[in-house]
Amino acid sequence: DRKPFELKRVLIWYNLFQVIFSCWLFNESIATGWFSTYSFRCQPVDYSRSPHAMRIANGCWWYYISKFT
Repeated sequence: DRKPFELKRVLIWYNLFQVIFSCWLFNESIATGWFSTYSFRCQPVDYSRSPHAMRIANGCWWYYISKFT
């Protein structure tokens, strides 16, 4: 006999956050990968701690974390 929770506003904000986050993540992947040094052929893994490699690793980490939300 309990009324259901009103989650409409929460879901709107959550979805807005997800869209903004996905746009940022897409922009990061384009800026650091496909339109910079990425090659569509096989290439070695960059294990260095260069700013470019760390930016790609950061984007991969945020992509992985986003799968939990």
